[in-house]
Amino acid sequence: MLRLLLIVITGSVNLITSVYADDLTSYLNKVKNKNLDVISQSAITHAALERSKGFALKPPMIGVGQMTNSEDTAYAFEVQQEFPLSSRLSHDKSSREFQYELQKKESHYVSQEIILQARLAFVSYWMSYNKLQLIEELRDWLKKHSLYAQSQVRSSSDIKVYALEVESALGIYENDASSLKNNLEIEKTKLKEMAYDHTYDPGVPVIDDPKSLPEASPTSKLSAINLSKLKIANSNLDVAKSAYSPNLSVRIRKLDRPMIGM
Repeated sequence: MLRLLLIVITGSVNLITSVYADDLTSYLNKVKNKNLDVISQSAITHAALERSKGFALKPPMIGVGQMTNSEDTAYAFEVQQEFPLSSRLSHDKSSREFQYELQKKESHYVSQEIILQARLAFVSYWMSYNKLQLIEELRDWLKKHSLYAQSQVRSSSDIKVYALEVESALGIYENDASSLKNNLEIEKTKLKEMAYDHTYDPGVPVIDDPKSLPEASPTSKLSAINLSKLKIANSNLDVAKSAYSPNLSVRIRKLDRPMIGM
């Protein structure tokens, strides 16, 4: 009967622990889905994609005029549009496409950096949590040992010295436990801020099994970003050179009704 009761209690403790435990993968998914800095990178990249589409002509000019002679008055409606005769449009489109590729790389870099910071914050919390558990276990053991040593101080002077040493070590562990509790609250606050969830509680943190890292790319992320910036600079130079070429201007004017003498 006693063995069955112990099994039930152990199972209940394990169930409570699993309910209030969070692992690294689930926390990182929470950061990816709720962190506004990560989410905003998707919107910034999408805006760069929309800007890269189509050819960028100057906006048309639309005007309304009034024409009057001695006998009649008419209104004129006019539309004017300029078309570059050079390759400026194609160079401008290439520049905007390169800007989109650059934005994709920069947004991915920023998102990965935030995820890495979140990973380090969770691992730091996990380390502090487990260190606190160990210190509290040693502290509790020393408390029991201190009570035993205090009960034997009258037997010899050596026991008295030993009891004082135990009390000193107990005080050190008490201070360490108090300091770690404060650090845990600070680290928990950081986890909440990165997850944009003020109610988040990691409970008993769990580190997943280590996964194999992807193979290193021969080109670093920063090198790829700098290469995209170089392409944009060259495209902007081509746009500037083609700006000296003349433009074709098309103007259409229409009167609401014919006038005498025209």
